[in-house]
Amino acid sequence: QHRGFTLTELAIVMITSLIIISAALHYFDHLIRNTNRHMLLGVKGTIDSAVLLAHLNAQAQNVSSGNLMISSRNTPFLDGYPQARWDITFRYFVTTSNSSGVDPVDERCNRYPLCGVDSPSQIPGIGPISSGRVVMIWPSGYKLDERCFLYYHHPENGNPPSTGLILDGC
Repeated sequence: QHRGFTLTELAIVMITSLIIISAALHYFDHLIRNTNRHMLLGVKGTIDSAVLLAHLNAQAQNVSSGNLMISSRNTPFLDGYPQARWDITFRYFVTTSNSSGVDPVDERCNRYPLCGVDSPSQIPGIGPISSGRVVMIWPSGYKLDERCFLYYHHPENGNPPSTGLILDGC
């Protein structure tokens, strides 16, 4: 007498396995998106703290506009706050190495854990800015227009800068 599985039993096991795998993939996708949201929240906290410390340092050294050495880097300031410049300022606020970089805004960020760019004209999903410049930072695996990024807007008109999150696409 042969012992083994019938075709019906094998089909039931395969269907059950596919259902479990499907649920696991859905959960894994949700976990990755949630991780990216929390990572951007953490980077925003880092930026907010770095900007505040840089601003206090600029006040202590009586620098409103010009350059100031921050962590051994010549950092440009305007109106007492760091200018919205990704490659020469904010890139080094979020990392101390070359593990972040500039990718074109219309391409997927693949070469670095974080990509960034500064723009003089608009914030995707919000629209044109009336004055100043903005830095936008997004995680690996995303394009900027997928609406999963944070921004730092320096109005360059005497008002303090602001930061924000766009998380619709995360």
